[in-house]
Amino acid sequence: GDYLYSDGTTSDGGLRKLYPDGTVETAPEAVAPEAGKTVIGIVFHAGRHATDASDYTSPLTAGGPTLAGEVRGYAVALTHANNDYSDLANWVKGPNDESGFSVDISTDEDDWNGYANCRAIHDYVTAHAGEGWEMRHFHAAWACETYGNRSLDYDGTPTSAYEWQAPLRAPAGTSGWFLPSCGQLWYMMPYQDYLNSRFMAAKEVSAAELQEYVKEFFSQSYWSSTKDGYYSANAMVVNFENRDRSGATRNNKYLVSRAVIVF
Repeated sequence: GDYLYSDGTTSDGGLRKLYPDGTVETAPEAVAPEAGKTVIGIVFHAGRHATDASDYTSPLTAGGPTLAGEVRGYAVALTHANNDYSDLANWVKGPNDESGFSVDISTDEDDWNGYANCRAIHDYVTAHAGEGWEMRHFHAAWACETYGNRSLDYDGTPTSAYEWQAPLRAPAGTSGWFLPSCGQLWYMMPYQDYLNSRFMAAKEVSAAELQEYVKEFFSQSYWSSTKDGYYSANAMVVNFENRDRSGATRNNKYLVSRAVIVF
């Protein structure tokens, strides 16, 4: 529930206790973000999770930030990585519209290896670069890792449609933004009401040009970076309305991406 700022610092968001059923105890008075700072995310876990084996010293993007020291926590972005319902993304759409193939990523629905999954996607792109593959073909992961710095559409055409994200780019000394694992999304799901309240508190103090993009978790299903263990051509999605998780065909263009960051 703490606020993560664009300078990499955090401040108290008012959470005092949380319970597995999604209930929380908060400070008697509402705790607002610090004046004069830009909130970029809401912290959803303190310290490195026991199931996170990711190497945060290897950046996802050229010249991107890395985290060489101790993990202090995980935060989720204030906005979706897409602009609106007309900008929803496939999980993958290859150079020849491929989607039904296997990538060597985790099938564990509970682990926190979102970053490691994204590194494995990069390894796939590198290995198949001669076949025309680029990271932008993995729409969901690419939209998350370029969050704050995106200048191309999914076809590789320059666009200014994402310039609004610039104040939310990942600070130095962090992992950079990435597509979360199923386990990371699933952990947030019971606490969505409290997280939504923090998103709205941050929205109130955000720059006017950002406010329309700050969104609560809503009924749409969210892409994860986890592979479906039953059908390797599917990816796991988490539905925050129905409170379930399932596999979805990776050429489904009606799902949302929301980035997370480790700091």
